[in-house]
Amino acid sequence: MAVSAAVVEALDAFLDAGTIVLGFLPMPDEVDLRPLYAFEDRTWLVTRTPAEGPLTVHSAASPLEVHDYGFAQPVAGSTEVDPTAIDAVLVPGVVFDRSGGRLGRGMGYYDELLTRCRPDVTRIGVTVDALVVPAVPMEPHDLAMTHLVTDSGVTTIQ
Repeated sequence: MAVSAAVVEALDAFLDAGTIVLGFLPMPDEVDLRPLYAFEDRTWLVTRTPAEGPLTVHSAASPLEVHDYGFAQPVAGSTEVDPTAIDAVLVPGVVFDRSGGRLGRGMGYYDELLTRCRPDVTRIGVTVDALVVPAVPMEPHDLAMTHLVTDSGVTTIQ
């Protein structure tokens, strides 16, 4: 998909070498970031959705299994990484707005995970231009994105 390639290129240019980055393994309707994980100048992490409890964080090089919802994730028992080690989080969503608002899939997994990261973590919403809307409703517990990456490139949220 050309959109995924454009997003990967923009993120590769934006993320500094040595950065510890939490990405994600895509659902069918999400931007595919997996080509990024081959760039060895950064540490790449991904999430696992356990049967119960919050998302856990693991190396992107972990062995994978297929979750019941059809997306890949690290196998049970993969070594966990402390979320406070993360420098940047690539956050999926259904839609985003230019103010950093994000509408997820309604389960709150990423909202909860972001609260376990350092307060200074870079939060990058990952989407396509067509899914950036004028405004997204925000709840008091929602953390806004600090950046947005689309097929047009990376934008810093003011």
